[in-house]
Amino acid sequence: MSEAGADPGGLRRGAESVPAIDVRNVSLSFRGMAVLEDVSFSVEPGEFVGIIGPNGGGKSVLLKVILGLLKPDRGSVLIFGRPPDHSGGALAYVPQYPPFDPRFPIRVMDVVMLGRLGGQRLFQRVSDEDRARALEAMREVQVEHLAEREIGKLSGGQLQRVLIARGLATDARVLLLDEPTASLDSAVVGSFYELLERLSKQMTIVLVSHDLSVMSKHVRSVACLNRRLHYHHSREITREMVEETYGCPVDFVIHRHSHVVLEDHTQGAPR
Repeated sequence: MSEAGADPGGLRRGAESVPAIDVRNVSLSFRGMAVLEDVSFSVEPGEFVGIIGPNGGGKSVLLKVILGLLKPDRGSVLIFGRPPDHSGGALAYVPQYPPFDPRFPIRVMDVVMLGRLGGQRLFQRVSDEDRARALEAMREVQVEHLAEREIGKLSGGQLQRVLIARGLATDARVLLLDEPTASLDSAVVGSFYELLERLSKQMTIVLVSHDLSVMSKHVRSVACLNRRLHYHHSREITREMVEETYGCPVDFVIHRHSHVVLEDHTQGAPR
């Protein structure tokens, strides 16, 4: 999906010449109901991919399959050529609803440090290198000044940045985000996506969102998912793509032109 010869962030090195994410013929059902049907797509290192689709279309489920949290009924997932549970910490995940009790007295530094101490290292001592990498990750997302603040006292935007810092502290090469701006004020959404654009120069990003305008502005390619996935290898979102995904006719509205409706599909409707 990247242009031939391009190497965003120097990501194509050695084993990283293989796809960052390679999903092949994945199908998954819950209680006899199909959630994903024969989903296949490949994401190259350094890509910034947006996934759109209706509620219940399988977007969050697909992210969890990529993470290895859900096992598909059929098909396979490889992260840099390895199964998700053997990817060596290559994946970082920011969920739609952060799994934190706001009353729990844990500091930002401690949350980010968990990225360094996950898995088998959870009960080992924190090294100077761990602290240095955690601070570096916080600087990258501009939350180092919040290091001593309790997590429950953060704004939604600050919390999302902290969760990204936790992923960066693991030295992850792939960042998966599930509706990361759903709980954010509109005033901070723009700066959040600018952050993701900066990070996309050093890692692969896959983002689930309902905001089509943001998708077409910030990501480099778009995938449409409603049980079946259509990867369009372009940031352009067309009427055909959306109708194919949502299964119904659509109107496009351009807000900067007094809400102009393009090509009304309703026969005989007044213009």
